[in-house]
Formats: sequence, structure tokens, C-alpha cells
Amino acid sequence: MEIGDLFHVVHVVDDLPGAEAWYDAVFCPTYMFRRHESDLDHRTASLMLVADYPAEPMTPHADPAGTTGTIGKFRRRFGQRLHSLAWYCDSVAEGFERFRSFGLRVAGDGGAVLNEPPTRGGIYTHPRDTFGLIELMEPRVGGRGGAPVGDSLGKCYDPRLTGDHDASWWTHSHPLGIRRTSHITVLVDDLDRAVRLYETTLDGNTFHQSSSPLAAFVAVGPSSVVELRCPQPGTPQAHALTSEGAMIWSTTFLVDDLDAASQHLADVGVAAQRGEGEVAVAPDQAYGARYSFTATVTRGDPRC
Repeated sequence: MEIGDLFHVVHVVDDLPGAEAWYDAVFCPTYMFRRHESDLDHRTASLMLVADYPAEPMTPHADPAGTTGTIGKFRRRFGQRLHSLAWYCDSVAEGFERFRSFGLRVAGDGGAVLNEPPTRGGIYTHPRDTFGLIELMEPRVGGRGGAPVGDSLGKCYDPRLTGDHDASWWTHSHPLGIRRTSHITVLVDDLDRAVRLYETTLDGNTFHQSSSPLAAFVAVGPSSVVELRCPQPGTPQAHALTSEGAMIWSTTFLVDDLDAASQHLADVGVAAQRGEGEVAVAPDQAYGARYSFTATVTRGDPRC
């Protein structure tokens, strides 16, 4: 099985139009689709690209099915925040076998537990088995792959798959000067097992490790990096790990100029904190998401 690009990073929000307006002001994204309704997942979602980063803000439906569905239950427990990671792959069936061989529970679209691979659609791990939910999906091209979403999204809604997306626009023409997604941070309570999981099931390549904080940087597919981090005691990350469990924490973008990125955030009214080598946007400024910006390339990053 070959792992491809990130399919999406889900961001659960209360106000989807408001979140879209926030992404528009901060990132000027390219939309794959806007406010797509799913009666299977009981949610409304928009999928967008920021350079190489596919963000999918979504909100649960307000009816009883939405509030008791998987997205609604997540919202009630954790509030607005980043939710999960999904990658393209060329064989959901093989992904299913890899997940099961690692001892993982696997579900299909809508959350039903699977005992065999689906004929179409994605597969989803149980979030407690994999330090947050992981989804695999075959690309939707020419009617093949993807969820059975109907004709409203067409044969292919991802411009990366048709060669029509220019990620360099955010480097040369947007004031943030985004070169790419540096990494996505996932908080874990067992670093060795997390590394084995990513290396075994997703063909991850661990290229850098640090001791403070205790973390491993793992390249997944051709274009994404996940930082698996065991937080230091007494930090907000350690508190979140204890209270919420292991899951995605934040996304960090690599930019050319931190001062320029800071100025743009200020210009659009988003408060950010300047730290050592990064600029961080607090979740109360970003519909519960944590976004950071750095000008430092992680040591050993194979994308350089």
C-alpha cells in the first residue's frame, strides 16, 4: 500500500460560516467544496487547501441525530478543536488489513465497526487505539474511490489530483509566506508504541527525535510530517493529555519570515503570541484550533 498526501485535517466548530470567514481572512484558502451536507455523518463541512494543508472545518447537525452522532459527541466532550487526520492511499483494503494486524479497531463511514474492508468509502481507526482518529481514503478520481457522496461533488473535487493546484501561491503571493506545512503535532502517552504504529501501518519514516520535549518526527507519505510528542509535566499539553487523552494538538506552518507572518495576523485582527522561534495563535482566536508558524526547518526533514 502506498500512502499519499493528507486528505484532510478535520476541525470541529460551532459556527461553520464564521469559521470559513476566519480561514478566508487568515489564509485565503482554495475551496474544494463548501457546506457539504452528510446525512450519514450528520454534519456540514467545507474542505479547503492552504498551500499543501487540507483543512476541513465541520459542524454537527443541530437535530438529535447530529448531537448524538460521532461529530456531535466529540463536540460535546471536547468543544471546538482539531479532530483527526486523514491520508489518501491506493488500497483501503490493504490499509484495513494493516490496521487489524496491529490490533486496531476499524470502522467505516458512519461509524459502523467493520469486520472486513469496505467496497467503497474510508476506514477509520478507533481514536483510543491510535492516539487520535486516523482515516484512510482512496482518491476520488473519475468516480473511483472516495465516499459515496452523490453527484454534488463531481468526479474529483481535489485540484491536487488533477494537477490544478499551485501550493507555491501562498509562498509568493500571500502575506503569510507559507512554504508548506512544517508538521502536525499529536500528543501521545507512549512514544515507542506511537512510532511503531506510524511506521508499521502508515510506512512512516522517523527522521528526527528530541528529548526536550520528548518527541519523534515522522514523515508520512510524500508531503506530511507528524510530530509525536510526550508532553513535559506541568505544561498545557500534559494537562490536555490527562484530561482529553491522546489526539491531535496543533498544526505548524513553515514560513519565510516570522515578522511578516506576525504582521499579517495583526492586520486581520488575530492575536498571536511570539515565542522562541515561532508565532502561535491561541485556540480562542481560531475557533478552538491551534495554529503556529515557524521559519525553522526540522533537522533531517526529507522534504528539504
